[in-house]
Amino acid sequence: MYKTFLVVVPNWLGDVVLATPLFRNIKEKFPSARILVQVHPRVKPVLSYNPFVDEILEFDERSSHRGFFARLNFIRMLKKKHIDTALLLQRSFTRALLCRLAGIKILAGYARKKTNFLLTYKLVINPDFHRMDKYLFFLEVLGIKPDSKTSEVFIPQEDLNKARRLLRRFRSYKGVVVLHPGANWKLKKWPVEYYIRLCDMLMEYGFMVFITGSKVDKRAAERIVCECRHKPLNLCGRTTISEFAAISSNAGIFVSADTGAMHICNSAGGRVLAVFGPTLASLTGPRGRGEKIIIQKDVPCPRPCLNLECRDNFCMKGVLPEEVFGKIKEVFDL
Repeated sequence: MYKTFLVVVPNWLGDVVLATPLFRNIKEKFPSARILVQVHPRVKPVLSYNPFVDEILEFDERSSHRGFFARLNFIRMLKKKHIDTALLLQRSFTRALLCRLAGIKILAGYARKKTNFLLTYKLVINPDFHRMDKYLFFLEVLGIKPDSKTSEVFIPQEDLNKARRLLRRFRSYKGVVVLHPGANWKLKKWPVEYYIRLCDMLMEYGFMVFITGSKVDKRAAERIVCECRHKPLNLCGRTTISEFAAISSNAGIFVSADTGAMHICNSAGGRVLAVFGPTLASLTGPRGRGEKIIIQKDVPCPRPCLNLECRDNFCMKGVLPEEVFGKIKEVFDL
């Protein structure tokens, strides 16, 4: 019955990673079907080497697909793909409309007044579900009971080899710890001064420290390097997503807040230590094949918290570098 699927994923790295079990489950149930994934260009690298994805379609409604004719051309392209089923993992009227105009017969999406008339299946999902489970819920439309509930990121051998060569240079240390100071919104960030203190504690104890991040994290990374007594290796903005995945997942441990990078590392098999504050691990925590350590303090605020005007941010500030350092020592049995 099903020949070609289109999965429309959200625009954030972590969400795309958490959606990956969907592709494996569909492919295992319908091995001859093609799976196309519609993505924002910035998240495409997460899926570039995924063996359960047959084709990646880039869509950017604020840039390359903003105008009427650009969207018309996108609809024409979708029609040529002969897609029979679309799973809309993102709440978007525009994307639902494009799928309907492209003649896709079966459309499954979240129930919303704005888009219900476009959908074949209107899904009402428990808000207390983990993000991955919300995506796996779409499998019910296809009559699939998920066998896999583990997120996956695949790395080409070339990048794995480069990462291992880099890490071999630091074999004389007790281990390599990767610190990632970025997060997609300020409230989720662990304080930069905490990363500085942790970095010094780690290096004084005999660890090597790498700093990672995207170009937008450069200022924080440069501050860490500048203010640390012992200088870490600054890789911020210097790696591709695939190279980052290879390095972080082969290091001793990766430390960050609730970030897409955390999901990438853990889904590539890396050990992660994640500091959670305004978000909840029960809703957005890592579900990859690597080891997971979550630190989160009890606070009187309701969570998840979207109060971007919060001045205290004590849910993050309450996790001290000394506690994280202690957890890292436990991991290395020191």
